[in-house]
Amino acid sequence: MRLIVAAVLALLCVPAAALAHGDASTHYLETGDFYPGFGARASQDTELELIGLLDAAKAAGYPMKVSILGDASDVMDTPDMLQHPQRYATFVATELERSHVKLVGPVVIVSPYGVGVAGPGAERLDLPTGTDGEQLVAAATTAVRTLAETAGHPLPATVAAASVPVLTPPEPAGDGYDLSGLTPFAVFIAIFGSALLFVRLRERAHHSRLFVSKENNA
Repeated sequence: MRLIVAAVLALLCVPAAALAHGDASTHYLETGDFYPGFGARASQDTELELIGLLDAAKAAGYPMKVSILGDASDVMDTPDMLQHPQRYATFVATELERSHVKLVGPVVIVSPYGVGVAGPGAERLDLPTGTDGEQLVAAATTAVRTLAETAGHPLPATVAAASVPVLTPPEPAGDGYDLSGLTPFAVFIAIFGSALLFVRLRERAHHSRLFVSKENNA
């Protein structure tokens, strides 16, 4: 059990350090295909539908990466990027390549100011995005389908949403417990903890900016 706890703490510390010293969206996309954004979240069901679509695109041989920017807090280091999704898409694609992340399909950025697409197979898209989480994810869904079809990898009309894994406690093995079954719990806690830490870091940075602003105006 101590080993499991130590592993969880280690996993939690890595994303926290990364988020504190760089672009959150880029760090998420280094290992995953979807950054949900925390400035304007869609419902879990809506996000799982988009993740399912991204899984389908990957299965079709055309993986894409999508980042949702709800507000400037999702790009704390460069808040002006919120209004320039195309410029930001180019930035993210470049940073991923520098991190030796192989891009097969494009990087898609969706913000209230439009859609940006960069990387392999990039196509300019003029799509309405809206401002709340549901609208932003809906625009991302349209973008993914459009890009896949244009690249010759059309996706099925109906795609199953991604599922949340059901975790069950491990059964005792012999005189002790088989702790290997706790690995999914460790991963789940690490992911949840990373998101929670990001929110806390975002709030702290926001309060720090307000404090500095007040000090400068004083």
